[in-house]
Amino acid sequence: MDALDIILDILLVGVAVAGGVTDLLKRKIYDFVTYPAIALGLILRFGGHGFGGVFDLGLLSAIFGAGFCALVFGVFYLWGRGFGGGDVKLMTAVGALGGFVYSLSCAMATAIVGAVLALIFLVASKKGRASMQRLFRRGQAGEERATIPYGVAIALGVIWAASMKYGVLPGSTPAAFLS
Repeated sequence: MDALDIILDILLVGVAVAGGVTDLLKRKIYDFVTYPAIALGLILRFGGHGFGGVFDLGLLSAIFGAGFCALVFGVFYLWGRGFGGGDVKLMTAVGALGGFVYSLSCAMATAIVGAVLALIFLVASKKGRASMQRLFRRGQAGEERATIPYGVAIALGVIWAASMKYGVLPGSTPAAFLS
């Protein structure tokens, strides 16, 4: 791991936290955060590691990481099941900055954190309990769905993956099994 990788990881955590905070406070993840982060990830990975391979640290890894995250989270966005466009773009930035292998770790950690936050929200809020009740009966047209700011789950998932990568938390990430 070289200095560029540490800088990319710091940028990654910073972008994820910025997205999580704005999603929590304003229910919006801004394009002026995500688009430059995607571009910066691609540029820095190419500048520091060349084209590389999918499992290396270069441009191909950033492209495949961004593509993987965009595809997985984009499917749920298009399906209309819980993700907004900002969530997809934030995860795409995670993939571009982190590269393919690390984006797998971040996506897995984000999914686990997101599931836990969703359960907490369903139990703790009136809207959440109403949503649970609608699962067992036919919903009415125009009923409001309960939503959670998934940017928070992305931020916490990225922090969790980074903590494991740098040995702050015990355990291993999926990236350890691929290297």
